[in-house]
Amino acid sequence: MKRIFFASMIFPFLFFCACSNNPSESTQNKENKPEVSTTIILNEANFGQLILKKNSTILSEKNLQKLFKGHPVTESVGHQDGPNFTLFKVGDGLTFSTENAETNIINKVYITNEDYTDEYGVHVGDNFNDVLSRRTDLELKTIHYHIYLVEPTSHVKYEMQLQNYNAPDKDEYTMEDLEQYNAIVEAIIWE
Repeated sequence: MKRIFFASMIFPFLFFCACSNNPSESTQNKENKPEVSTTIILNEANFGQLILKKNSTILSEKNLQKLFKGHPVTESVGHQDGPNFTLFKVGDGLTFSTENAETNIINKVYITNEDYTDEYGVHVGDNFNDVLSRRTDLELKTIHYHIYLVEPTSHVKYEMQLQNYNAPDKDEYTMEDLEQYNAIVEAIIWE
């Protein structure tokens, strides 16, 4: 009788433990489900859901907040020798600039955050050889001591930064300089 009583008490306990140690099918599916990527990709004609058209895409703080949910958006005025322009900073390392502060027509997208990528698979921080392996038609341009890799028919270009270079800036750099001094992507630019 004691054995029956003991067995009747222990079986429900074992059954409960066995069930609680095995995750349910829905729990297993959630654990094995890959995370959805939230990477926003810069293309020649759009950046995520933002259509990029020279001379026609109008930017506003409100629209950028809708498109880049979860990222703070701030608006400020930039000054130059020409007309003032509007800057929109989105989170860390993403800036939009306009032609002028009156029309807010897009002029440039400037990315310095390695979390973003372009349609060619290039990220901020990628080295010179990786960029050239993805885009073989790039040309080197030096403008005001800034080094750019550009393709004449493309809106997407890269500002490069030399590593291990301890000499005065040059007016012109060569592709060999970029390779020798292990240049990396400092910024991805749409213009």
